[in-house]
Amino acid sequence: MKSGLNKERAILQQKLDFSESDLKDTKEQLLEIKKAHEATIKAFEMMLSENKSLITEKDILDMKENHLNEKKLFEQELLNMRKAHAQQMEILNEKLNEIELKAQIAENDYKKEIESLKEALEQAELLKQKLSSDLKSFDSHKVRTMKDIEEKYLIKVEYFLQVLLDFFLI
Repeated sequence: MKSGLNKERAILQQKLDFSESDLKDTKEQLLEIKKAHEATIKAFEMMLSENKSLITEKDILDMKENHLNEKKLFEQELLNMRKAHAQQMEILNEKLNEIELKAQIAENDYKKEIESLKEALEQAELLKQKLSSDLKSFDSHKVRTMKDIEEKYLIKVEYFLQVLLDFFLI
């Protein structure tokens, strides 16, 4: 279970890294587009100052307005992408936190189970030792009892043999 959580965590981390990389690439593209537009406007302004007959002031104003509109669109697109990436990162972070919490809970459960099993094993070992000691004691008692019974029977057998001998010898 823990390896599954680690695998899912790694996947989420890869998605997060990819999103961050994608956001960075998009920012760089927008900056390049912005620089290109600004360079184009400067070039047109320079051309206008050099040769006013080719491009009119109105053309330049139209180009500037178009440029500003495109710039606003790109900025809005960048803002939307940032929001989308922020939401995606938030979702991924929530999933990551959830996985880490599950992993922590599972780890704690495993630790508790291990402790419980250790305690049960310890109790079983103590019971085994006690039963082993009791068995030795019972075996020792059994051997003594058998010796006592054997001695009593030997005494009785000797007595009865003596009685029989005395009876037949009389």
